[in-house]
Amino acid sequence: MKPYPESTIAAIATAPGAGGIGVVRVSGPQSAIILDSIFSPLGKNPQSFPRELCLGKVLNKKGQIIDEVLAVYMPAPNSYTAEDVVELQGHGGVVVTKELLRATLQAGATLAQPGEFTQRAFLNGRLDLSQAEAVQEIIQAKTPQALLLAQGQLSGALGQAIKAQADTLLDILALIEVAVDYPEEEDHLLGKKAGQVAESLALVEEALNQLLAGAESGRIYREGLTVALVGPVNAGKSSLLNALLQEERAIVTAIPGTTRDTIEEYYNLAGIPLKLVDTAGIRETADPVEAIGVERSKQAAKTADVLLLVLDAEEAPPQTDQKEDLQNQMPSFLFSQAPLIVAVNKTDKSKPDNLLAWAKKQYPEAKVLAISAALGEGLEELKEALSEIAFAGSEPGPSKSAAVNLRQEQALTAAANQVKAAKEALEAGISIDMVSIDIQGAWQSLGEITGESATDDIIQRVFANYCLGK
Repeated sequence: MKPYPESTIAAIATAPGAGGIGVVRVSGPQSAIILDSIFSPLGKNPQSFPRELCLGKVLNKKGQIIDEVLAVYMPAPNSYTAEDVVELQGHGGVVVTKELLRATLQAGATLAQPGEFTQRAFLNGRLDLSQAEAVQEIIQAKTPQALLLAQGQLSGALGQAIKAQADTLLDILALIEVAVDYPEEEDHLLGKKAGQVAESLALVEEALNQLLAGAESGRIYREGLTVALVGPVNAGKSSLLNALLQEERAIVTAIPGTTRDTIEEYYNLAGIPLKLVDTAGIRETADPVEAIGVERSKQAAKTADVLLLVLDAEEAPPQTDQKEDLQNQMPSFLFSQAPLIVAVNKTDKSKPDNLLAWAKKQYPEAKVLAISAALGEGLEELKEALSEIAFAGSEPGPSKSAAVNLRQEQALTAAANQVKAAKEALEAGISIDMVSIDIQGAWQSLGEITGESATDDIIQRVFANYCLGK
């Protein structure tokens, strides 16, 4: 693998805003020179004591003190990027941290692009591509379970599993290559090894399918689900949001139309990050502000993974069973294919029997529940219904195979299909040249996951959404 171009980069590595510390990271061959030009030690010199925090002052070009910091020098190759790395840990603050960064840039560093530190770690062989993706997933993890999956991938477990199967495919390709180079030995070689080759291909296919088996649950733990709380005004959508979050996040009043805009909050449902979207009540209104809120509610519902229709137990069911008439009374998006849960709310105030019976008849595929957001009744059943939708068709709970993300899943699927095609071709007596084409394709697909055969386009896509300083 080619080393990264000989340039030195710098960026702020901590989040914007005031904080306990602000960290500026520098990486590249000029890191030590840059440190020496801006850092005045008050004791130990970082270059003489690598990987130790050394107290000192950072000076600007005019010799003025920017901040008193702790500096650490990490010489290559034992650093995050496998290059010389310097970190300056100053007092947290927007201005002071920017001035520390400015000092490194004036001393010769180049401003880093988003994700460039991790990209250098990959290009310098410090991480494979699946581990590099795990770094971003650690940063973006919304629940402890999602973090656990990302940590497992960062450890290299997925890359090792992929490499083991890729090595098996290479062994098979080597055998086929010998047979092609020595055609007089082809019948002997393949006749003797055909059974072993077929068995090896079957084992590789099984291993790839096992990795794919947890991909969907992994996606749920990483990305979660968007749940739109929809329904008529004053049904208790905001009260339900507050009850689930156990905090007064949304304003609740008895006045219809209180919610004018969508409110989004994340909720941890047994490790699944749910983005709850509280929407404005659906109704015809002459109020232009409320009308905008209603339109945003409809848009939120159209893009949601799950619709949670909240109805008021104090209200009578619509007086029709004709779907055409219902679409005039209820939001049309409720008749889409999105999974639907119907929660009949305010059961503490009124018996919900009639409305429950109507909802079960009208939405036979939906889960219909009776709840009281005010008293917290029925919420456990609601959470269970959400969990059932989240894991439809897959086993709940994170597993090693669930570390597979969407990009990796696509490459794994391609590899599994190519291995299957090669196995079937071998069994059908197809020429070894044709068999080797599928095996070669499978090997390349696996290499896209670890980066061994990834194109520049794939690599750029992986790092496109990284944050600055990482």
